[in-house]
Amino acid sequence: MALRPEKSQSPEPTPTPHADQEITNDGSVLFWRSLIRRWGAVLAPISEIHSGTAHSTLFGTIPRWLGRNSFDPFTSDWRVIAVQGTRDVIIERAFGQGSLVLLADSFPLSNEALAVDRNTDFLLWLIENRDGVLFDETHLGLSEKPGIMTLAQRYGLQGTLASIVAVLLLFIWKCQYTLVPRTKSHGSRLSVSGSSSNQVFLNLLQRTISRKDLLGVCLETWLKTARPTTAQLARLENFRSESGEEQPVVGHYNQLITLLNEQL
Repeated sequence: MALRPEKSQSPEPTPTPHADQEITNDGSVLFWRSLIRRWGAVLAPISEIHSGTAHSTLFGTIPRWLGRNSFDPFTSDWRVIAVQGTRDVIIERAFGQGSLVLLADSFPLSNEALAVDRNTDFLLWLIENRDGVLFDETHLGLSEKPGIMTLAQRYGLQGTLASIVAVLLLFIWKCQYTLVPRTKSHGSRLSVSGSSSNQVFLNLLQRTISRKDLLGVCLETWLKTARPTTAQLARLENFRSESGEEQPVVGHYNQLITLLNEQL
């Protein structure tokens, strides 16, 4: 976190009459002083500037250092990285899974410093062993918010999105409601179930031929297609004369088959 180069400020500025703008600016400074104090350091102004450079044992000398403040750590967690004269201007401490670095001047990171007075070792130290680097330039009016709505605003697709939402709502309404009134289904309504040919034939016999006439119909149908012998016809006549009504139809049928199939 790099601070902008500011003029020397007293730790407790005294407000003066008709100086609303100065009070507003001092409020920002007081906010940063309070935040840095919570981290275990004090932001102190440098009253006398003996050098416009900063020195470090890690990356050498930063040729142009425009900051007018320094840090005074009051906890042992901080490590001094660079000094301006005898004052600490870059400090670092462990923070979570990484570290927090405070710079009293942001000029070494500016475009001018990168073009004219670039300290490559200092820049490499900042981004060394980092998986990613995030540049926050919202204070310059440069920001980007990725997302569907950002693309819609960029390419003027607000009307298209509204049409898609309208079509989706109509589709949901169509699935839930219909313009044709729905009829109530009756559970007692007759239904026709499928049957095999044998079952249809049996149903037809049960509906059209009575039980007492069933054996006679079978004999007449058999005589139309079969060629019975004289002996079979004689046995058939004897069977008709001797059969009684008390015997079941199945029994009569089995007895008749036995008589017709006997060997002469």
